[in-house]
Amino acid sequence: MFWKKQSKNEKETELLKDPRPHHYTFAHIAMRKFCESDPLQLFALIPTEERAHLIDFLWSKVCENCDPEGKADFDPNDIEFATLRVKDYPTILMKMPEAKAVAEAMLVAIVLTAEPEMNVENESPPFRYFTLELGVNTEGGLRTVMCEWRGDSHANLGDGPEPEARAFLQRVESLV
Repeated sequence: MFWKKQSKNEKETELLKDPRPHHYTFAHIAMRKFCESDPLQLFALIPTEERAHLIDFLWSKVCENCDPEGKADFDPNDIEFATLRVKDYPTILMKMPEAKAVAEAMLVAIVLTAEPEMNVENESPPFRYFTLELGVNTEGGLRTVMCEWRGDSHANLGDGPEPEARAFLQRVESLV
């Protein structure tokens, strides 16, 4: 992994100049926009076998909106999902294929923050959408960046934890 020191024999990973459109769009836009439109449906489908149909549908929309000449170097089966709780809130954890450019997400946490006493019948329940992204520090070394989408605004929350689920979820918990 990139956060470990490399020996002289190991070749440094070359970052791509720009994020891959399919990778960026799926993690930052497609999942978030679907959650905005119907968070309860997203949380209902992800832990079931129906998830594959939803992800295939979202992937087809990503492919339609990305450069038709550009082909993704991964497919939706390479994206891992888990459901869990963060501070008793239902949470979807999404592990993306390896990040190869700055701003590509490694991990995504979608936290449904509706309280049981909230009446969400006529409106969408609130959620928070966190990403752990690949970044570069001032010396040119690789780092992680903790971010959150707030509507259509992308907030940089500073240095992130190691790119592994437990550390990421601990940081998410501290922010919820």
